[in-house]
Amino acid sequence: MPPVSTARKRKLVQRFLLWINERDFRYRYMRNRESRKASPTRIALALIALTIGFLGVVCAQRTVVAQGAQMTERAVTVSVVDAPETPRLPLQKLLDTISSVSPDSTPLLDQSDVYAVSAGAQIVRHDVRTKRNDWKASGATPFSHVVASTDRVYVIGPNATVVARNKKSGAFLWTRRVSSSGNLRLSLIRGMLFVEGDDVTRLDPITGAVLWRAQTGRVGKLVAPGLVFASIARGEPIQESISIIDTASGEILNYNPGMPSGIAQIVGIRGTDVLVHVSATSTTIDEDGYALTRIVWLNSATGHFVKNWPYRPDAASHGPDTGIATPIVDGANVAFQSGDSIYVYGLDAAPASQRPLRFDGAGDLIAFRRGQLYTRTDDGLYAIRSEGKRATRRQVLPYHYDPSLNLPALVQTEDTIAVSDGSTIEVLDLVTNKARQYSAACQDLFRVLRSGTLVALQCQNSAATQTGVIYVVRVGG
Repeated sequence: MPPVSTARKRKLVQRFLLWINERDFRYRYMRNRESRKASPTRIALALIALTIGFLGVVCAQRTVVAQGAQMTERAVTVSVVDAPETPRLPLQKLLDTISSVSPDSTPLLDQSDVYAVSAGAQIVRHDVRTKRNDWKASGATPFSHVVASTDRVYVIGPNATVVARNKKSGAFLWTRRVSSSGNLRLSLIRGMLFVEGDDVTRLDPITGAVLWRAQTGRVGKLVAPGLVFASIARGEPIQESISIIDTASGEILNYNPGMPSGIAQIVGIRGTDVLVHVSATSTTIDEDGYALTRIVWLNSATGHFVKNWPYRPDAASHGPDTGIATPIVDGANVAFQSGDSIYVYGLDAAPASQRPLRFDGAGDLIAFRRGQLYTRTDDGLYAIRSEGKRATRRQVLPYHYDPSLNLPALVQTEDTIAVSDGSTIEVLDLVTNKARQYSAACQDLFRVLRSGTLVALQCQNSAATQTGVIYVVRVGG
């Protein structure tokens, strides 16, 4: 369906309001038809009703025009004031170091235990408290992905297999070959074990039996709050869609809420709904000079469409050759970058009815947690908290960015951000908003894991030997 022009929208709203006004007039007429008299009072009331109807049409016109107005004109610009500069953090002691780790594997931090794949392709359980390996066993690959339940640990094995072992002893339980291809990943969600590759396979976590296989295409992200929702990438240029899969049968309900050559990214779960960011890879510009994008609500139990939440980043910053920044959802609010500005909206109201908060020149948005924006600049990581039209920007991780070396490297997880300049690692706890610095050689920091107050940081220290290291630290407090 072609996009509806602003003029067309205005006419539709006018007709709707006139229809409402006419229906209201007819209702009043029929209700009083027996006793209606042409008294001055009734004539005055009729004139008032007509005046209200006219004002409604004018307001509707102004509303439609406002929907096409530039975001920068409607936004409330927040004045950002810098707090005093943060002094260099004192060096803290590492809790543990695990050497000779495969840098291409994805380890697991489970309470005080780290399950990792060694450079020799062995699965290892390491106890952070004792700083010793509890057990190690063969059956992994350098690219293995590790997940665990309460009593089992699962790892990707050779030749597209999944291997299960006893979590405490490392004893072999079962192995299962799957038909998926590509780099395989494992997900364990609400007791369900999934293998993700060029399709999705669900295995019985107890026996390893294949329950179903859904031929979806390459899986980007998978969530399963009710049904299974998987973001799928296909083609060149890449086109994304959302596949909704029945949890019990594996039946696919394809849903593409996007536009031509669309982007469809799962950005969060809110209540009973899965939120999907939708835009176009070759950004569509509307008649007012805006890029078109939206957030779509899908019911997690049925997969049915719930509602659209369309918003329009300024096309001056997001033209046909520039991708739309992925929105970051934080509770009832959403933030996204548009050029040098960051916008914050409420999710409970339509964007066209809001005046979003706008933060200019605050840096690159990397996180939005507990009402705080976290931005990155050349001289550090900042936390921004607004109070009305005024906000305080506080440096939480001081550093100097070297674009020639692309350092420091930055990685993050749900409640943790870590940066490394090669010789030190700084870790910011988003729960307490406190940062700590550790002396640790890390040529390439590329993964951070968290379990409670423990954080595991995975680095590659030798590109020639393809060996890595995992540093474990404690945050909070």
